[in-house]
Amino acid sequence: MLEFQSRAYVPNESEEYMKRYKYSKVRNGIIYIHASLDGVRYRISTKLKATPLNLDMVEANWYKFIQTNNNIMPKDFQTKKGEIFNERKILFRDFAYQSLKAGEQMRRALTNKEYEDILRRGILPYFGEMNIQDITPLKIKSWQNELLKTLKPQSFNNIRKVLSVIMRDALGEEIIDKNPLALARRPRVEKNVINPFSIEEVKTILEGASGWFKNYVTLAFFSGMRIGEILALTWEDVDFFNDTIRIDKAIRSSVLSKPKTKSSIRTIDMLPVVKNALLEQRNITSDKQNVFVDRKGLGFNNSTRITTVWHRLLKRLDIPRRTLYQTRHTFASIMIGNGEDPVWVGCKMMGHENIAMTLSVYTKYIESKQERATFLSKFIS
Repeated sequence: MLEFQSRAYVPNESEEYMKRYKYSKVRNGIIYIHASLDGVRYRISTKLKATPLNLDMVEANWYKFIQTNNNIMPKDFQTKKGEIFNERKILFRDFAYQSLKAGEQMRRALTNKEYEDILRRGILPYFGEMNIQDITPLKIKSWQNELLKTLKPQSFNNIRKVLSVIMRDALGEEIIDKNPLALARRPRVEKNVINPFSIEEVKTILEGASGWFKNYVTLAFFSGMRIGEILALTWEDVDFFNDTIRIDKAIRSSVLSKPKTKSSIRTIDMLPVVKNALLEQRNITSDKQNVFVDRKGLGFNNSTRITTVWHRLLKRLDIPRRTLYQTRHTFASIMIGNGEDPVWVGCKMMGHENIAMTLSVYTKYIESKQERATFLSKFIS
């Protein structure tokens, strides 16, 4: 009769932690499965490092290691193992959740939520029940081709990024020998096309808007703030005395979190046109926490309603349909096009990490001066 040891030894871990593992034992940093047959004890190496992630995986898939160790277990066991055990695999599904769980402390709560959603919707339907070692570059390519029938390359690459995290963990834990993603080329993503509004279009939009939405659009056009940053804005963030706005949070996917990047946490200048709009908005929502609120008086948890109002306004004004995010591009193009310092525009107002990011997108809006290097005239007699 085949029996398994009921205790595992995990170096430098507490007894409480050690009791989690029923089949595994550690020696020299490697996980072993200990078994006995007819009174004879056998030690089967999994060749895996003794990490919590690997120990969890071995506990869930110990059959796999028993079935594949032909050199250690006796021959009579090899002939009977098919009768004793049902086929078990190291399922991608099991390892994927363990991988995301292991790395969640390194990511924002919102990012963890997005990763889990992507795993559930875009990856598990294809690879969930597959042995993780059976995922090949060809299967990756087939998966890519299928998703790209309905998704844009940028959206697909967000899904691929999550799969990459999981497969890198599998490679690092020596569960797979090669990462199949390395041999499946990533789809090429076209650069985002910016299509800012002209100053004349901005004037038309502001004249056509009214009430709270006019105030919202004014802020969007003349602050450089992202949509989620505006939605998360509270009156505590607005300093009318110093004419500044503090940005340290954002709404994304109905979750309130920190802004997109570290550089996005910033204090921006409140231009006069923005100050007037916010003073008007204060008359509407001064008794609320958020600057902009929905019909129930609560802060918006997504941009659905605002986007709907936005597209209706453009249609009524006979202005070509563009995304609400183009208001941010409009701010940059108008400011840079009218001679404002790109460092102030990009780094101070928009939260870019460096001026290179700003110039890579908006250089074409910098007006060329007719006369150049005029300062050299003092060196010429």
